Amino acid sequence: MAHLRGIVTQALAPVLTPHGRLLLAPVDDAPALAPDQSRRIEESFARGSGHGLLRLGAAEVGSVLPPVFGYWREFSARFVTAVCTLSDAGDRGVLAARTFWGKAWCDSLERYSDYANRLPRGRTYIRNGSVVDLQIAPGRIGAMVSGSDLYRIEVKVAAVTRARWTAICRDCAGAIDSLVELLQGRLSPGVMARMCQEKTGLFPSPAEIAFTCSCPDWASMCKHVAAVLYGIGARLDEQPDLLFALRKVDQQDLIARAGKGLAQTGKGPKAAKVLGESDLSEMFGIEIAQPAKPQTAAVRNKRASRMARR
Repeated sequence: MAHLRGIVTQALAPVLTPHGRLLLAPVDDAPALAPDQSRRIEESFARGSGHGLLRLGAAEVGSVLPPVFGYWREFSARFVTAVCTLSDAGDRGVLAARTFWGKAWCDSLERYSDYANRLPRGRTYIRNGSVVDLQIAPGRIGAMVSGSDLYRIEVKVAAVTRARWTAICRDCAGAIDSLVELLQGRLSPGVMARMCQEKTGLFPSPAEIAFTCSCPDWASMCKHVAAVLYGIGARLDEQPDLLFALRKVDQQDLIARAGKGLAQTGKGPKAAKVLGESDLSEMFGIEIAQPAKPQTAAVRNKRASRMARR
């Protein structure tokens, strides 16, 4: 407790519980809030973590708050920004993914009966922008999802085995021209089919995925986890290279294999993909000098005779 201008106020601070719930709780050494400010923030957090974050990240942005609130105010501002800016993207992002990688991730999960009936529970959360702070790292995904409270989700994805990755690279050898084409999803139907092959492709099967959520829902896959899985598909729309990082493989291996395929066959690139000098001149807006034509034996002999007479 603390005194402020003769009024007794409670020293409160945001506290994240081991189960991932964000609460506003009394903390002995926390600076006291102004009475009106304390009442507003307490009322918001009493309605749930999401409401408390909205209060900090929107209504209290210009207010003077103790340093202990600094991290959560910044987090809250990002949360509010995500909710506001994803209102349109949420309708077209995961459910109507724009790229091969985003669509393939979602389609891959939906074709497994283990997930088919549970994944739709997360669509509303994606539309509402409730998935915040989604981070994809090698072998794991961490995210916070705002529901009646703020829940912490962790998803672990097994790495692609060396034998499986070697097989994928071998089957795609010579069919991928560049890293740009790979990440943009500009692939042949055969390569796409190989990448999406069930249980032997690049995308994980349910047996390779484990997840936890701090919510009290005891379902094998709660709606918060489902929302995060869809959120991964949306993220891959923008950053497809994260899929390779998640599965702990190097996308450059596919390009290296393509080069080896050309070397072993003794073939160069297709004529249509080789830029001629006129193409380079037009591309860069400069004139490129034509190489000198090789001299014939007659020309060389004639020049030698002239030099001898001198």
